[in-house]
Amino acid sequence: MQVSKKQICRCLSAALIVVSGSTFAVENEEGLIEEVVVIGNKRANMNAISVKKDSIRILDAVAADDISALPDFNIGEAAQRIPGVTITNDQAEARFISIRALNPSYNLMTVDGSGIAVPDRNGRRPYMDTLPSSLAGSIEVIKSLTPDLDGGAIGGIVNIVSRSAFDLDDNFFKASVTLGEYENNKGFEDDGPSGTADVVWANQFGANDDFGVVLTANYYKRDSYIPQTEYGSERFWFNDDGTRAPSYDGAFGELGEVPKERRWYWYHNDRQRIGGSAKIEYRPTDETNYWFRGFYNKATDDEARQTDLMRFGGKGTVPNQAVNPDGDITGSVLGDTRHQIYLGQFNFERSVWAAQFGHDRDIGDKKRLKIIANISGSEFDNPEYWHEWRQANTDFNYTDMGHGVYDFRPIDRAAYDDLSLYSATRQNALDTRSLDEDIYEFQVDFGSNAEGQEDGWGYKLGLKWRNTDREFDEDAQYYVPDAGNTYTMAAADVFVPNNLCPPGPGCGPNDPLFVVDPVLAFQNFEAHLAANPDQWRIDEKTTNDNRRDYGIEEDITAAYGMLTHYGDRHSLIFGVRYEDTEWKGHGRGKVNGVWVDTANSGGYSDVLPSATFNYNLSDDVVLRAAYSKAIGRVPFNALAPVNEAIVDTGAEIIVSRSNPDLKPRKADNLDFSVDYYMDNGAGLLSAGVFYKKLKDEYFQTETATTIEYGGEQIDALVTQYENVGDDINILGLELNFITNLTFLSAPWDGLGVSGNATFIDTDFEIDDGTNSIEFKEQGLLVGQSDQTYNLALFYDSAKFSGRIAYNYTGLKLSERVNFGTPWRSRYDTPKTKIDVQLAYRFTDRWTGTFNIWNLTGEGRGEVLGRRQELTIVDADFGSAYFVGVIFNN
Repeated sequence: MQVSKKQICRCLSAALIVVSGSTFAVENEEGLIEEVVVIGNKRANMNAISVKKDSIRILDAVAADDISALPDFNIGEAAQRIPGVTITNDQAEARFISIRALNPSYNLMTVDGSGIAVPDRNGRRPYMDTLPSSLAGSIEVIKSLTPDLDGGAIGGIVNIVSRSAFDLDDNFFKASVTLGEYENNKGFEDDGPSGTADVVWANQFGANDDFGVVLTANYYKRDSYIPQTEYGSERFWFNDDGTRAPSYDGAFGELGEVPKERRWYWYHNDRQRIGGSAKIEYRPTDETNYWFRGFYNKATDDEARQTDLMRFGGKGTVPNQAVNPDGDITGSVLGDTRHQIYLGQFNFERSVWAAQFGHDRDIGDKKRLKIIANISGSEFDNPEYWHEWRQANTDFNYTDMGHGVYDFRPIDRAAYDDLSLYSATRQNALDTRSLDEDIYEFQVDFGSNAEGQEDGWGYKLGLKWRNTDREFDEDAQYYVPDAGNTYTMAAADVFVPNNLCPPGPGCGPNDPLFVVDPVLAFQNFEAHLAANPDQWRIDEKTTNDNRRDYGIEEDITAAYGMLTHYGDRHSLIFGVRYEDTEWKGHGRGKVNGVWVDTANSGGYSDVLPSATFNYNLSDDVVLRAAYSKAIGRVPFNALAPVNEAIVDTGAEIIVSRSNPDLKPRKADNLDFSVDYYMDNGAGLLSAGVFYKKLKDEYFQTETATTIEYGGEQIDALVTQYENVGDDINILGLELNFITNLTFLSAPWDGLGVSGNATFIDTDFEIDDGTNSIEFKEQGLLVGQSDQTYNLALFYDSAKFSGRIAYNYTGLKLSERVNFGTPWRSRYDTPKTKIDVQLAYRFTDRWTGTFNIWNLTGEGRGEVLGRRQELTIVDADFGSAYFVGVIFNN
């Protein structure tokens, strides 16, 4: 077949995209090849498209330029623009990543292919707010597994790819500073400035420029307030005469439904993160590479949680129920009521570090050897201080505004406002929690023609070992008021500004939020404690201290083998991975009132086959198909002996324990996709379907069984996690497109559009031994959203770049599933978010930026009910505005 000059040029134009994505080759009118400089959003898109096209797996990516184009303050916020990715927020910042509907615990995060320790006190979830977006040169979300990848990733693998000096310009330097402010910035004290500072420096040196170094440093600060209203997850029902009636499922909106509580929250959060990374490489030849990569990041939260709570315990009466002219239900609640004001002062410190040593070389005859050693550590420290004041018998009138929203008004306003009537409670407390985790990894990979150096067969073999060692400790100390305690709220502790109101009705000039000054409150408590030590006693919370401490050590040994075949238009990879997992845990348990040391151990092994096939229908169209078996490892606190106790009532033995026999969740995964690459690698149209069959889901159950107790086998009632339920079927569709509107006349030819969408349908049934609950009407797993969209309109010219990005996340089942009363299972409401980024290049080196985060001020909602019709959380995040400057050498 004869190849034309034009075809050659087109192939070169795609092949010559360098890793920075800044240039590509095209043919001009004279038929000569010339270099075209691509900037801004288009360059970022080309980078991501190039990674996707060259991959032998099904994956999507976001590139460094796209990461820095929007105010993405951590890895999670940058990754959420990838198809199939959703995030879980904490205080309006991304904390956890979900891939294709799976709970974050069942995905895997790596940096340059190696694991990282996590500061999750019970589970395995990496915290995104400990990892700055500047850590990444790109972020890959790998959705189909091959045998050389870890098998513990049912949803997929988020791989952070660090920068390399050999992919950047010589003596590369980039520094950026962004300053801004959040709309919610008023409270017991003014907030400070928010923003980021990032520096990246890279250079090549040595006689032949065979050494490379990349250094990064970052600092992030967010100081803001978040107002939030909660209405509780319980409701009561009353008869027409105001007496309590039995509860029943699903009868919402009828006369007789009475709320349990109304909570006003006002969070002040000063969040900071500081860190840096270094990567040093030695490449004596194009086929040989030695490297060291390390990073350290520490994130701290200084949070004051103001709470104003009106509560009904359900044992009083509810007379005067009626329907007002607006159709709202009104009534009075008398007896078993209280008003609480409390302050929580939280301090969180999470740190993560890692170091990787590696060597990759061609040893001749298409054979490659790769050796990697990786160590990583994390620490979590969390002291919490609580003060609470309470006034009983604060009866109130209420109005049901619909959708679970209530207006509460105290009947005796004067007593409600009298701070001297609020006495101390048990919530004068100090809790401290700490976690230390370390992981050690070593892997060897050896192959021949495994990466398709030439057409034909190849193979790859490998071994990997990972050790994880973690210790968790909790200590508590409560100051409990004795009889005759005289500690009450002081007027100097509290102010009631009219401009602080959480969402919803009820708050205003006549019904303000009580706000406590943390510094004054703690000073007054310490002064009262020092002057009146006989009015307080200390509860060391021995039960909590013993039951919640645990340690666990886990060893994973893996081996794999795979065959490859590459041709002119196809690639085929198939093989099998074997993973053996062994662990041992220790903790404290209570037996007949006595705390004793406890220990357990367990393990499991898995054979994980996989196959991946790619076929190029043409130079621009790629078909992909993949099958893999994967596992989702069990959270550590479900295995180690945590919260264990044996109680002998004389009539029966009641046991609460972990389950060392708990098996990991398993999944068979199928993927099919077609990719169409357009405009010399600058555009993409992609569609894919995926199917997952999950087995061995687990939930906490209560089961009558036989245990060994006192040297004999006896009957007992045991509460523990068990693998239960039928198979879970997940079917999904992913769509992705990127296009530049170059057909428009100048200056509109700088416009472009990108977008992606994911649709998921889940079918499963949970059987906890007593109830069989179908979730078909929701079609969601815990942590899963039914659909997500991302859409961006961007513009690039020689001087100006702009981008408007829209993100939508559909209804999501939150962490709580209620078996006994299914209508009380909680859901995060659908949410939208719009971000705006503008950049103007004053010179080749200096660029000014203006960013708007969350343009529409979208908050967070949480609902429950058979039709998810009852509001229980309404939080206001507000918008934020940032200006910045970027310097490039």
